[in-house]
Amino acid sequence: MKKEINVLYVSHEGVGDTIFNSQVLEHVEYIQNNGIKFTVIAFETFNRNYERSLNNFLMYGRIYKNINMKLHKDVNQYLPFSSLFSAFNLVLIIKKLGVKFDVVHARADYSAFVCLIAKFFLRIPVIWDCRGDSVDEFKEAVARSERKIIRIFSFIQIFRLKFGLWFLRRYSNNQLFVSKELAKLFYTQIEMKERSIKVIPTLIPEGQYFFDSDIRAYQRKKLGFSEDHVVFIYSGSMNGYQSIEDNIKWFRSLKLEKCFLVLATKDILRAQEIVGNDFDGNIKIVSVDYNCMNNLYNAADVALLIRESRRLNWVASPTKFGEYASTGLHVVMNDSIQQSCSYAKKFNIYVDKSLGIDPKLVKDLLSRKNRATLAGNIFYRNVYKNDFLDIYQMYN
Repeated sequence: MKKEINVLYVSHEGVGDTIFNSQVLEHVEYIQNNGIKFTVIAFETFNRNYERSLNNFLMYGRIYKNINMKLHKDVNQYLPFSSLFSAFNLVLIIKKLGVKFDVVHARADYSAFVCLIAKFFLRIPVIWDCRGDSVDEFKEAVARSERKIIRIFSFIQIFRLKFGLWFLRRYSNNQLFVSKELAKLFYTQIEMKERSIKVIPTLIPEGQYFFDSDIRAYQRKKLGFSEDHVVFIYSGSMNGYQSIEDNIKWFRSLKLEKCFLVLATKDILRAQEIVGNDFDGNIKIVSVDYNCMNNLYNAADVALLIRESRRLNWVASPTKFGEYASTGLHVVMNDSIQQSCSYAKKFNIYVDKSLGIDPKLVKDLLSRKNRATLAGNIFYRNVYKNDFLDIYQMYN
């Protein structure tokens, strides 16, 4: 009889508002009870964010009562020797838990590096779950920073990041990447086959995002839109790398009548600052719960996903694209995100930002239902269940 596999899931990204829920807890809830038992440890490395993480942790604890979840403070990951302190902290926590874990699933590069250091003491295999190009992400953040000291010492952090990636490439037991483009930064095609490297896009729950014409009619009426209005939507944060200003600028360049943009974000004040005095006109700024986003997507006709052309975007697998596509939305894009552009063309939802948009095209609700189904077959979590089980069950 096969024994239950104990998986330790580690993240040093704190407990955020949506990503931790959609990409960590929903994954754990879906996979566990298949002979897999999870313990989730989330570390908050920034003191200023701890209260937010704690509040979210308590909220999710009430929702996911069947998940063994813990929140701990940790050292700021950008400080010298932080990974050594984090590894020592992790070892102590695992020792106190008294659980013999079979494998560690480490989300993102910093967590994976910390877990690999801890591996020398605990002898637990590590799955490196690489979510993006951490080096270019840091470079982009430095370029936007107004603090001179960060720019002066950024080369030290870049060296640390590159060394960590070399270490992960060499010593991690399994590797997960969100796109082929990201995997190719570290491995050749032959190496990917030899190591059985998995490429799994950022996933969404099948019961959460879908197209329904009744939901669409109800939500459009609620928002004050008639069927002859063309409704665009941007969903996400106001972070610089998501190029919110470029998306708004493109929308304002349109010469269409009865055209509206819905900005769905948690950062209402920042969105109002960016939009300016037009937010009460043809741009609406809303904040809705994660569970209600499907209604907004159904109400809209077209989504915006314009990003800067740089490596961190080229290798990305944005959560929002899967959500947009699985609700059948057309997506306005440039060619900055390789995976998303490729799938958008496959699903026939790609709209080249340089060519504008045909209002009649985006109103075909019958083909929209078909497009949503096609996208769901790529981005729904159940499609990759066996891929994850295969990895975890290697350590039975």
